[in-house]
Amino acid sequence: ANKKRVIVDEAWMLLPFPEAVDFLNTMARRARKRNVSLALVSQRFQDFYEMSAVQAVLTSSDTKLFLAQDNAEIDYIRETFKLSEGEASFLATATVGKGLLKIGDDTTILSIEPTQMEFEFVDTNINTKVERENAKIKEEGN
Repeated sequence: ANKKRVIVDEAWMLLPFPEAVDFLNTMARRARKRNVSLALVSQRFQDFYEMSAVQAVLTSSDTKLFLAQDNAEIDYIRETFKLSEGEASFLATATVGKGLLKIGDDTTILSIEPTQMEFEFVDTNINTKVERENAKIKEEGN
């Protein structure tokens, strides 16, 4: 069977809804058996930490990617995922594109360097998007 991927961006938005949390917990427990990878994306980890009903989602994943974190979130992440002092310190000072990839008990530092096309695809900065659109219109006019 083909590998399937379920990506839930801004997953914290689902937390107020018990049915959605049940769905995430079920997906987290059953995904691997069904050749599905579940990716939860959120910049607000504390919301997950404070909700015991979603703990299975956090702990059942073997692979975790942590990018630069706000200092207010570091302690929650460190406690939940058993990060070392050095790993937590790295996340507190990481620059854009730097992070930790944790697979099982192994952790490595990584650097994400998107191509121009990849960057444009995921860029959410309205100013740079407008600049690109204006440049494209200008280029097409010449």
